[in-house]
Amino acid sequence: MRPVHAPLTAIASRRRKGLPGRRRFSKNKELPATLARVVRARTARTSGNGASLLQRSIASPEIAGTAAPERRARPGTAESAAGGALRIDAFQTVEAAARPWQALERGAGANLFQSHAWAAAWEATAGPAHGEGFQAFVGYLDGVPVLLNAFAIRQDGLSRIAFPIGGVHAAECGGLYAPELLSRPDGARLIADARRAIAGRLAADVILEPCLGETALKSETTIARRGLAFAGSLTEPVHLCHLAPWDVFDPAHRKSRHRAEDRRSAARLARIAPLRFEITTDPAASAAALGDLLRQKSLQFRAAGIPDRYGDPAVVAFFERLATADAGTEPILGRLHVGERIAATIFSVGFKDTVFGLVTAISDDAELRRGAPGFVAFEKYLQALCEAGRYRTVDFGVGDNGLKDRWCDDARPLSYRYEIIGPYGIVPGFRAAGTEIAKRTVKANPRLAGFYRRLRRHAAERHKAPRT
Repeated sequence: MRPVHAPLTAIASRRRKGLPGRRRFSKNKELPATLARVVRARTARTSGNGASLLQRSIASPEIAGTAAPERRARPGTAESAAGGALRIDAFQTVEAAARPWQALERGAGANLFQSHAWAAAWEATAGPAHGEGFQAFVGYLDGVPVLLNAFAIRQDGLSRIAFPIGGVHAAECGGLYAPELLSRPDGARLIADARRAIAGRLAADVILEPCLGETALKSETTIARRGLAFAGSLTEPVHLCHLAPWDVFDPAHRKSRHRAEDRRSAARLARIAPLRFEITTDPAASAAALGDLLRQKSLQFRAAGIPDRYGDPAVVAFFERLATADAGTEPILGRLHVGERIAATIFSVGFKDTVFGLVTAISDDAELRRGAPGFVAFEKYLQALCEAGRYRTVDFGVGDNGLKDRWCDDARPLSYRYEIIGPYGIVPGFRAAGTEIAKRTVKANPRLAGFYRRLRRHAAERHKAPRT
C-alpha cells in the first residue's frame, strides 16, 4: 500500500523533472496553497487513522489556506471596550463569598435584602429546610469586586429556578453594582456581558428577580446569547418614609383628619385599659417575641385567605436568626400594650441608615381590633424613630396598606425580570410572568382589588366553615 504522504512526494518529483501535463509553479508562494488543496482532497478520500493523522499535521492556518478560527470568549470573562476585563468568580456558599460581598455592601449602597447578613441567616435556616441551593457570582475589575449576583435555587419538577434569597420575604434584591462600574462609559455593556457569562454558568433554567429603579432595569434586561430576558411592564411601588424631627415630620405626613382619627382610636383603646408603647433593640428580646408575632400574622393570613407564609417553623427560625445576627444589622421591635394585652407588634431591622419594616401583626382580639391598634402603634413607632435620630429612612416594602398611604412620602418602581436560560425554564418563566402581570393589573384597579379581597375572604370563610 502506498504511504499516505505519497501525493506530496509525487508532486515534488514531477516538479523537479518538469513532466508534461503537470503545472509548473511560476511563483513559490503558490506552492503552499496547492499542497494544502491536495492534502485536503486526500484527507477527504482517506478514512481511519490516516485521515486523523493528516488533519492533525496541519498546524498553520496559512498553510491550510484558511483563516484561523475565531476564539470564543471564556464564559467567565466579560471583555471591556476600554481595555479592562471583568473576571467572574462563582461561589457555592454564602460564607465563601463573605469577603467580596461585604466589601461591595460598603461601597455599592446595598440594602438589607442584598446584605450578607440576610443571606447568611437564610442559609442557616430556611434555605436548607426548603431544599434550596445557593450560587453567587462576583465580578472583579482590576482585582476589585464591582459586581455581585446571588441566587437561591430550587428544583420545580424538571426545572431549576433561580430566585431572590429569602423568596417572598425579600424585595429590592437585584444585582449589586459598584459606582465605579456604573460610571464607566462601557459599564452597561460590561454588566450585560457579565450577565451572559453568569447565565452560562448558573445551575438553573430560569432566573426570576426584582429590579429596583429604571437604571437597574435597563442595565440588567438584555437579550442573552443563551436565552431570553424580559421584564414585566407593570411596576409595583416600594414605599419609603424619610424621617425628620417629630414636630416637622408629623405635620408633613399626616393630614389633620388622620391625626383626629388616630386620637379617637387611642382614646377608644385607653377606655379598655391604659396604653403603653415600648420599643426595644435587644436581640434576645426581639427573638423571644417573634414566635407570638409570627403566629398572629399566620392567623391573619389564613383569615384573609392569603397563603400562609409565616406558619412555617423554618421561616420563624429565619427571622429569629436575622434578629440576632451580628453583622451590621439591628433588630427593632415595637409593641403596643393595652393593659396586659399586646394589641399590635412591629418587627423591623435597621441596616446602615435605613429601617426595613418586615412584619406587622395585629391582635386577633375583636375588642382590641375595633380600636384600630395598628394606626396607633405606627404613630408611636415612627415618633420613637424620629426622636432617636439614628436612622434617616423607613422602607415599608411593597404591598397596599392604609398605613403606608398615610405615612410614606416617596416610592420607587420595582419591576420583575425573567430570564429563560434553558428549555426547561420556558414554562415556569412565562407562568411567573403571567402571575405577576395579573397581580399588578388587579392591584392597579381599586375595584378589581376590592373584589379580589372580598372573594378571597369569602373563600377562606367557606373553607373554615364545618361541613354538614
